[in-house]
Amino acid sequence: MAVQVLDSLIDGPLQLGNRREGDELIGMIVRYLRTGEEPSPRTDAQRMALAMVRPVLDKSRKRIVAGSEGGSRSASKPSSKQESKRQSKQESKLSSEPRSEEQSTSASKKASDICSSSSLPLPDSPSEEEGCGEEGGGIPYAEIVAALNGAAGTSYRPTSKKTRQLIRARWAEGYRLPDFEAVIDTMARAWLSDPKMSAYLRPETLFGTKFESYLNRPRPRKEARHGDPFAAY
Repeated sequence: MAVQVLDSLIDGPLQLGNRREGDELIGMIVRYLRTGEEPSPRTDAQRMALAMVRPVLDKSRKRIVAGSEGGSRSASKPSSKQESKRQSKQESKLSSEPRSEEQSTSASKKASDICSSSSLPLPDSPSEEEGCGEEGGGIPYAEIVAALNGAAGTSYRPTSKKTRQLIRARWAEGYRLPDFEAVIDTMARAWLSDPKMSAYLRPETLFGTKFESYLNRPRPRKEARHGDPFAAY
């Protein structure tokens, strides 16, 4: 039985920052397609990448099983020794083959597009959480958005697609609830009293690509005195 590994199944693992984690996940994917052995990711990054490709992975496995059961019985089956040798060569090629900068960029783009493709819709509510979210619905969307609304006097909804996408992206980078609360608190103190800047106390700004810089920004004092370097904030 031949195993065909689709590009969409390995693009996610290849774009992981840790190459060893990516290679391990590729091996799990190939093993699952070949033997049906359930993947056992050991890190959050691996779990996220696996969740991204899971629908395609399961569909490919079903297709392989159906093909092995309904294929021509008259065709000769390769020995298990040959299959094992072919699989080892394939895994070795995937893990050792150098990728050009253009290929790496393309792989990263494909992996990021998986979350926004029609085959993996973004969830509107916690009950529909699947695909790119953390397993078990462990991301506290409601608590994060409630912290923002409480600090800025806004009424953003935790079920908003865009808001959940931004929070999920930062969560995948390793940030957790205390980090979100720190960013909200810091920027609310800095911008809330400024009519122009207070408009930026929103998910698109706070939870976007500048999240790390906001997190590491010195916190203004609650009661700034004359000459205080944070008084301007």
